[in-house]
Amino acid sequence: MIYNKLGKTGLEVSRLGFGTMRLPTFNSNDEINTEEASKMLEYGIEKGINLIDTAYPYHSKTLEGSGNSESFVGEFLAENNLRDEVYISTKSPSWAIESEDDFEMYLDEQLEKLQTDYIDIYLLHSLTVPDWYKVKDLNVLDFLDDCLSSGKVKHVGFSSHIEVDYLIEIIDEYPKWEVVLTQMNYLDEYYQSGIMGLEYLKEMNIGSMIMEPLRGGRLVQNIPGEINDLWNMAEVKRTPVEWALQYLWNRDDVDCVLSGMTSLEQVRQNIEIASNHDEISSYDQEIIR
Repeated sequence: MIYNKLGKTGLEVSRLGFGTMRLPTFNSNDEINTEEASKMLEYGIEKGINLIDTAYPYHSKTLEGSGNSESFVGEFLAENNLRDEVYISTKSPSWAIESEDDFEMYLDEQLEKLQTDYIDIYLLHSLTVPDWYKVKDLNVLDFLDDCLSSGKVKHVGFSSHIEVDYLIEIIDEYPKWEVVLTQMNYLDEYYQSGIMGLEYLKEMNIGSMIMEPLRGGRLVQNIPGEINDLWNMAEVKRTPVEWALQYLWNRDDVDCVLSGMTSLEQVRQNIEIASNHDEISSYDQEIIR
């Protein structure tokens, strides 16, 4: 596994992070197949993944309810005595916050679900512009100050699907941001905050984590023939997954790429790619362009 420094956090994180939004399930999204999911996490940690990303609603019956992902992660780490071997990243449900007391209520619930007394990276989840103004009016920055001073949270940040101007505005509001999670892949260079957002994070020494590196699998499934013809012109032959992941790891402003893996085979495949020092040539970069 290859490790990167996560901005000014100082944390050395595996450049492949384990996303727990798409764990294997049985009949419905909230019914995690804990046996298979445990095998996946065990293998991932054994092979060097040291960042696990989850969130309050992951694996819930509804998009905004309390999910089972945090509880599964907490139970797995506790049973296997692995809490100190990994960094946990989870997220405050910003859309659900209605009062100042809600910030602390959700954090305490998440700490209980995760069976830990601290969270390494705590993000305001999927900030929209209205949600940002709402939580700011509810003194979220004072809450984050308290989280850091109490030790319940080690590093704070946010995740977002917003345009770069709003991303910069939020970053400039609070000097203690240390991590930002944004969507990025080779098709999204100028979508949402895109390249310009990553460049600003690098300039501010804020750790960058990437979601949707495969665009929910769309970059690796049903590849059009004309695209395959382009890939076949490359100096180095790569699978669609390799193209998508290595494109991100070839950037010096990407610290960690989160992958929401659903099978042990996907974990094995992604770890193999993440462990490979693959520099994309200028010729192959032009093929991507």
